[in-house]
Amino acid sequence: MFLPARTPEWNPIELVWATLVKRLKSFPLCNLYKRMGVDSVAYAANKILGEITHQEVAKFYRHCYKGL
Repeated sequence: MFLPARTPEWNPIELVWATLVKRLKSFPLCNLYKRMGVDSVAYAANKILGEITHQEVAKFYRHCYKGL
């Protein structure tokens, strides 16, 4: 589906990024950094993204396309 430029409210990936940032804020990075070093943020992001459910993705799409 074509999305006009400058319309992040219609782009579901923006909701995925917002979810990632929100969950990263509460992720215990300090403890992880001591064990993994600089790779800890990449590991945490991978873990968080892997835990986003199909139901959440469907909700993101419904949210973005309800007004179209």
